[in-house]
Parts: sequence; structure tokens; C-alpha cells
Amino acid sequence: MFRRVMLFGLLSVFVLGACAPAPEPEPEPVVEEAAPPPPPPTTYELTEVVISEEEPDFTSQNVTILGVTLGDSTNAVVENLGEQTGTTIVGEDDYLTVYQEGGLILYTHKQTGIARRIELATPYADEIADPNLMAWLENGDQAVLREWLGAEEALENVPENNNATEFAYDSRVLWLVKYLIEGQDCFAGRFSQIP
Repeated sequence: MFRRVMLFGLLSVFVLGACAPAPEPEPEPVVEEAAPPPPPPTTYELTEVVISEEEPDFTSQNVTILGVTLGDSTNAVVENLGEQTGTTIVGEDDYLTVYQEGGLILYTHKQTGIARRIELATPYADEIADPNLMAWLENGDQAVLREWLGAEEALENVPENNNATEFAYDSRVLWLVKYLIEGQDCFAGRFSQIP
């Protein structure tokens, strides 16, 4: 009897197993594609374009000087800048190289060789297309500066840097600087990478 019950139980398992629905396959995991990176910002060559008209809300990321854009490998673009003036200065994090007879200073990160900052100074004013930036570089006209960019977001005196006064526009990653060098005022526009 026990054998019959066992036989009946085994047959039942086989019959029920054969009639049972097949297990549903596991759904394949959904792979979400990463969103493509945003396109790089449009850049404007400051020697050719009046940036205050073309892009009134510009930042340092919209600026190109002689084909050099912040983030470029300096070795790839150095030939665009012309003759180097003087020797390269070794700073704490950057190499400072002067071009255009003191009118253009390129800050290159020591470890990466990337252009992190471009500074335009008074000797380069005549090459700039934008009359607002040109006016600042020529004579540091603060009234024109504030009419153009609004009130500065911060004002800092930096006596250890040629008695510099920095007019900071941090939201634009732009600093307009007044230096006192050998008793004479000099003016600069410093465009930097987003920190």
C-alpha cells in the first residue's frame, strides 16, 4: 500500500509539474543612457567681436583671445600669441607667460599644461573690439565699467600684488584690476576658468 501511495505521489508530481505554467522570464534590466554633455558655450574673439552687444551676459567661458580659450592646452595654441615678452614666471600653481609686449598674460597650470587664466592689460587695449573693455584697459573708467557690468560683486585691495584693486564679478568669473606699477596706474581684465 505504501508503494502505491508513493507511486501515486510521484506520478502526481510529474503530472502537476508538466501542467504547471512555465516561470516568467526575468525582465531585462533597463539601461538608461546618460544624458549627453551640454554643448560647450559659444565663444567670441575679443579682438573681433563687441562682446557686450553679441553676448551681454557673457562669462569668461565665452571669451577667446587670439584663438586661445580657457581650458585649451597651452602647447597647442601658444603659436597664436606671438612673441613672448621676457621670461616665464613660475608661480605657485601656474606658469605666467607674457605676450603682446606686456598686454597679454597667460596663466598655465603647471601639472596639466591647461590655460587657466588670461589677463589683458593696458598695452593691449587698442586690439580689443569692445569699447567698454577697451575703455577700462585704457584708463580704468569706473563709471563706464559700472554702466557696462553693473556694480562689482566684491572690491578687494591686494597690496602685495602691485597695490592692486580688484573689481570682482564672480558670477562672470571676471575680475577687472587696477595696478599701481612704478607710480603709474595700469588696468587689466582677468578671465578665469570656473573653479
